[in-house]
Amino acid sequence: MPCNIGNPQQQGLNQKPLTFWRQVAALTECPELIDNTQLFPKDVRDRARELLNEIGSVGAYSHSKGVPFIREQVAKFLEARDGYPSDPENIFLTAGASGGVSLLFHLLLSGDPDGVMIPIPQYPLYSASLALAGSRTIQYHLDENRGWELNMNLLEKSFNDAQSQGTEVKALVIINPGNPTGAILSEENMRDIARFAQKHELVLLADEVYQSNIYDKNKPFVSFKKVIKDLKLDDLQLASFHSISKGFSGECGRRGGFVEYVNFSEDFLTEATKLASISLCPPLQGQIAVDLMIRPPKEGEESYEQYRKEKDEVLASYASRSKLLAERFNQMEGVSCNNSEGAMYAFPQIRLPQKAIDAAKKQGKSPDSFYCLELLDNTGICVVPGSGFGQAPDTLHFRTTCLVPELTEKLFTDFDVTEKLEAINKLLKKNLLQLVNLSTGGTGYKAVSKESAKKYKEMDSDEQLAYQYIDAAGNEGIWTKTLKMKTNLHQTVVNRVLKSLESRGSIKAVKSVKHPTRKIYMLASISPSVELTGGPWYTDNELDTEFVGQLKSAVLSYVRGCTYPKIKDNIKPIYAISKVDYPNVRKVHKWLSKSGLTQVELGLEHIQSLLEVLMFDGEVERLPALRASFSSDDEDYSESESSSSSDSDSNSRKKRKKNKQSKSKSKSRSKSKSKSKSKSRKKSKRRDSSDSESSESESESESSDDDRRKKKKSKSRSKSKSRSRSRSRSKSKKHSDSDDDSASKSESDSESESEEDSKKKKKKESKAIDSTDSENEKEKKKDDSSSSEEDTKKKKKKKKTKSKKSKKESSSEEEDEDLVSVGGDSEDERKLEDKMSDPYSSSVYRAIKNTDSDDVGPVVGWTEAPCGRCPVFEFCSQGGPTNASQCKYFDTWLQGEVDEDMEE
Repeated sequence: MPCNIGNPQQQGLNQKPLTFWRQVAALTECPELIDNTQLFPKDVRDRARELLNEIGSVGAYSHSKGVPFIREQVAKFLEARDGYPSDPENIFLTAGASGGVSLLFHLLLSGDPDGVMIPIPQYPLYSASLALAGSRTIQYHLDENRGWELNMNLLEKSFNDAQSQGTEVKALVIINPGNPTGAILSEENMRDIARFAQKHELVLLADEVYQSNIYDKNKPFVSFKKVIKDLKLDDLQLASFHSISKGFSGECGRRGGFVEYVNFSEDFLTEATKLASISLCPPLQGQIAVDLMIRPPKEGEESYEQYRKEKDEVLASYASRSKLLAERFNQMEGVSCNNSEGAMYAFPQIRLPQKAIDAAKKQGKSPDSFYCLELLDNTGICVVPGSGFGQAPDTLHFRTTCLVPELTEKLFTDFDVTEKLEAINKLLKKNLLQLVNLSTGGTGYKAVSKESAKKYKEMDSDEQLAYQYIDAAGNEGIWTKTLKMKTNLHQTVVNRVLKSLESRGSIKAVKSVKHPTRKIYMLASISPSVELTGGPWYTDNELDTEFVGQLKSAVLSYVRGCTYPKIKDNIKPIYAISKVDYPNVRKVHKWLSKSGLTQVELGLEHIQSLLEVLMFDGEVERLPALRASFSSDDEDYSESESSSSSDSDSNSRKKRKKNKQSKSKSKSRSKSKSKSKSKSRKKSKRRDSSDSESSESESESESSDDDRRKKKKSKSRSKSKSRSRSRSRSKSKKHSDSDDDSASKSESDSESESEEDSKKKKKKESKAIDSTDSENEKEKKKDDSSSSEEDTKKKKKKKKTKSKKSKKESSSEEEDEDLVSVGGDSEDERKLEDKMSDPYSSSVYRAIKNTDSDDVGPVVGWTEAPCGRCPVFEFCSQGGPTNASQCKYFDTWLQGEVDEDMEE
């Protein structure tokens, strides 16, 4: 249980970092995320953007005194706190408060006999820094009986004693709030200290890093700068320190802080800048944290409520634990403790029996060190002996923090403390209890089975420590380097411990698929996790490509069988949606389990991964789940489970198109021949009809022509009406959008235009026939027919230039008019099939012709073929072009041949 150091975010204490701080820091490290509105609030993104504009990159050096922009913000913070202006040029950003102290001591001290007055008890930084500088430590004792108040008489006595010993007293160190005492100086006491420093021309070092940790509302924090300015002591030099490591943030590892020099000369500041430049600059993330400390979110900003909540929770927890510690210590026999008014520590005094003092002397230890080590061995609680901080003669203390979450209350409630500690000690000695770090933060106790306790008895302390961490790692195992870091054992000791435990059969080494070079250990009695072994796809930590390939082939064959129904027809059919029962993940899993293809247990997630691999390979595709395709127990998986066989990737389309083009070239000759034959037949028919018409009377020919036209018009109108009704019904059912409506309108417009063109054409032909001479009748008929054909082509070209889309739809509509307006005699059917350019059209046509039912469908879905439409549009049950997305058989359609006209 780490109660020895003020490091709130360390393992075992696990204080949660402030969200606002970490979010801004994350964006400064990864500016690419600065526009991510889903992950980061606006004020976080604005702050990160502002800092990056001033800093540039957190990987670059800044000014040796720190980023100028951040120093300006520190000056504003100090001015708002104290009510007096602050100059950014007097502020140095440092690597924690320790960096500022070291910098000042380098400038202030020149070795022996220079000395600095430090409080007792004190933070060991000062005595250690003075030892490094070769200067003297002048101790002055705080009054424990008066709540660790600074006694001015004792302070004066210490100064006089130092001078009498030839010490050149240079400075006075004040820690407020106190470390390790947790005491807060009164404002009156601070004024006396300031006058004392001015009187003796001492530099005043104010360590004020705990100024945010104030638990006594009757003692608000007051800075020494404010006291000096209020007293108008303009010739008193003050160095005030602050840090991000303490307070409620606990960002100890980022190493950020600052020092403000008050009433120092320009020469001193110049030398301080030169000295700071030796280290180039303080850490950039530490400087950013200083900005976040002095400029928290403001009320009304997006992060304010969360920041305020997190801050209040931490400070309230500190306050309650500090109060509880003092209360419980004072209830213990032989222990007394002053209340902690601030910071995060308590410094209780202990009174040990003579036997304990004698035992400490025998071991060559101080009594308080002896007590702390016994406390650690028997309870696992780690505290710091008071002798490390300094203490009055004939007194013994230890320092503890109030950072352990709620554990102090659990230890001291329910029943007598002594009884509880005795029970815990007995269980710990028998190895039936272990101290563990809780996932929620803090430390707790874990029960150990009797079998494990026996194993622990056979182990030495190092082996027990390593075994605990290996046991805690579970089936994930622990890497040897991680084990070394957590146990803090030397590498040779770690190697010896692992070899000893492995030889006893307590642990085993396993290989990791992700990290094959790492040596990972776990308990011998458990099986490694899937993350380590790789699951069913790996054998001996290597990917079993043969096994995966066989499963892929088997699953692909099964999916194909489910996708394409078997139909007895030598022509490849276009399958209807209702004819297909697409398999989902559960169905594939069920089939594979019953097939006996493998003895390896595969779950739904493994089948899903197989299907995804097939999908990425272009073998299958994921379709939106249809209710008709899933049973009731599978409906929960209808959104994500898939798949059907398809070759819909773009490469396959290009290949098919090239094949079609090559085929069309080879068949162009035969097609041109057939077309020329059909044209010559049509021309001869026209000549015959014109001859017969000339021999008959004019009135009879006109009446018969009119009758035939009327019949054709009535037929086409009735069919177009039926089509429009069916389209409107399909539109209402399918909820088509406005684009689809416009497409259907353009079709109807093109239909009417095509009918008018045919009327005009026939009129022109009749007029041309009537106006011919008898001598050149045959030649004129040929010329008229050729001219009419040329006029028709010109009109089509004009329409094509006006609207390519309408031209395609109208020409396709004319083809469909031919398909549905043909009579039922065998000769017309044969001619109609000759017109069809591919086997699919003729196949569907025959299917519709041979059925007795009026409601035919679903036969084919709308496609996105190169021609832009389906060749059997009239028979489509899916609503035609307004529901193009409904057709799932694009690739099936592409497997056929498309004639040149449709491709164009």
